[in-house]
Amino acid sequence: MQRYIKRLLSAIEAVEITVLVFSFAAMTAFLLADVIGREVFRQGLFGATYYALYFLILSAMLSFDVAVARDAHLRPTAFDGLVPALWDPVMRRIGHLLSAIIAFLIIWGVWIFIAETRFFNERNPTIQLPLWPMQIPLLVGFGMSFLRHLAYAAFPDIAPRKPEVGAQS
Repeated sequence: MQRYIKRLLSAIEAVEITVLVFSFAAMTAFLLADVIGREVFRQGLFGATYYALYFLILSAMLSFDVAVARDAHLRPTAFDGLVPALWDPVMRRIGHLLSAIIAFLIIWGVWIFIAETRFFNERNPTIQLPLWPMQIPLLVGFGMSFLRHLAYAAFPDIAPRKPEVGAQS
């Protein structure tokens, strides 16, 4: 079971990175087309900055889960030495469980936020696209983080680990 979950999480990370690359490329293409249009043709690409912003949001939320997958996210370390090293495995599990709970609470809030945006049919005033689809990456990013932290809490051996400070390589 643990090996299956690790492979599944690795496959999800690969898909996220692929979408991230395309999202960054699309964001760059929109901004570049807008700048070239303004400088060369004296007319920018209509709505380019909004489309670029939406791709930026997608990239940011997928990057959030990739950072969790690689243990590259920022976290406070001020309290790391307060418990004996013997408790480290338990504290890691508790940390992943707390992170999963926090992600779940954010998902809950985002779900309500998206439902209200959809209910009121809020739209981007310039390009007239509904806003709620542009908010779905928030659910995806925090949802994947929630699932990843739950998996790491259940199977701590599959969780990535940063090298110990001062460890020899």
